[in-house]
Amino acid sequence: MSSPAHKIRIGALQATIWRNRAERGNWYSVKLIRIVANRQADRVQIFFDDKPAEETRAALKGEGWNWSRSEAEWQRKLTDAAKASAKRIVGLG
Repeated sequence: MSSPAHKIRIGALQATIWRNRAERGNWYSVKLIRIVANRQADRVQIFFDDKPAEETRAALKGEGWNWSRSEAEWQRKLTDAAKASAKRIVGLG
């Protein structure tokens, strides 16, 4: 069951990102990434279906994101800069 934080979205943003654009036979590999503005926690949170690639983790760390083991997500203080950073990291901005 999803917590209320998972249901809050930055605008109506729920992005499906192509992690592997190369065709493999007759299917593509697709991963779901959710960006959440959690006002109760005062955090922007990024949830990945799987562990992100090393270069993605390096980008997250480089832009001030922290891994929350208890929430199983990357998070940063809720600011406009954090929202822009989240979009940029997942390829939307």
